[in-house]
Amino acid sequence: MLGYHPNYLTTYVKKHTGRNCRDIIQETKLQYAIELLDNSELSIYHIAEECGYSSPSHFFRVFREKYGITPNEYRVNKV
Repeated sequence: MLGYHPNYLTTYVKKHTGRNCRDIIQETKLQYAIELLDNSELSIYHIAEECGYSSPSHFFRVFREKYGITPNEYRVNKV
């Protein structure tokens, strides 16, 4: 769509941000998940789907690795 090869864009982003695209996308998904946990009554499973995770278990694992708690624990405690 942008007229650039995906490899070029990946290298460009890494060069200018010091971060790879996968990490940036992951962080963006988790930030959106936090927003949904804070501001909606959607189930954790629906939030995982809404944020683009292929499975709820993958979402749970990634969330826990990043924040040290499960999405449900986050919602209950509003960390």
